[in-house]
Amino acid sequence: PNEREECAQAASRCNEGRHWKKLALDDSSFSVALLRLRNKGIVGDANAENIEQHPSFDAFLAAMHAFQDAIAKYPKMAQAYYELGLCNLLLGRFGKARNLLDAAVIYSPNNLAYLQLQGEALLELGQWQNAATAFKKALLLEPESGRANFGLARAYACLQRDESQCQAALDALDRAQQLGLLDCRVFPNQQPDLRDQLN
Repeated sequence: PNEREECAQAASRCNEGRHWKKLALDDSSFSVALLRLRNKGIVGDANAENIEQHPSFDAFLAAMHAFQDAIAKYPKMAQAYYELGLCNLLLGRFGKARNLLDAAVIYSPNNLAYLQLQGEALLELGQWQNAATAFKKALLLEPESGRANFGLARAYACLQRDESQCQAALDALDRAQQLGLLDCRVFPNQQPDLRDQLN
């Protein structure tokens, strides 16, 4: 098959994967189980290990296989790397997620969603400076992104190199809140009060 056919086959598999992922995530009990799994290191949830026993896990796994197939068929398909990276992030596999999201950004460097999720994976890995860089790139594309402003605030709060960086974190946090991102706890590993860390 030629490159166009490979791309079309990969896109088809990617769409199938998105269908399976949506099917799994529409199950609210599965979404809660994923949240517990991702937070396992923080809250010590004993039920977190049972994710593979959940009835919706098979659909989620089918989605991941579809994204892997799409990558195998057409290795330049940024969407497939992004989707598989998101699945790994939801499973708490932050290193794998980061590698996949790095690939997504290589193939589509101006995609806001890819940059924001890459930044979130980097935050989970404690790579504050790299996360700040990803969020700054996202903000160049869309200065009105509450998610990117909040991510930048989190990265700067962890870096806290000097007073100006703390002020930049507070400014980014204020901007995120102005844009409607009011609940700092939307990111499971976020401390409840980021502002207190910075003041």
